[in-house]
Amino acid sequence: MDRYLEVKHVTKKYGLLMALNDVSIKFDKGVYGLLGQNGAGKSTLIKIISGTLSSDEGEVLYQGQKIGELKEEYREVLIENFFKIVKH
Repeated sequence: MDRYLEVKHVTKKYGLLMALNDVSIKFDKGVYGLLGQNGAGKSTLIKIISGTLSSDEGEVLYQGQKIGELKEEYREVLIENFFKIVKH
């Protein structure tokens, strides 16, 4: 079975600054936290996972498919599962 979400060998540079260097993470369904020092690449990783920023190398897969190929379907999954609006 494919992982729910998989980051494979993602690298991102901003000029000479290496924001992410060969990052690989496998997520199954669940709740996760992302911790690190300022400048560690947390926001960059989230932007790449959300599809709003391209990596220089590597890929992000949702259920085995590249997120760039899923386009609207992937955005709907993000909104439905990750950006829920809490009503009181």
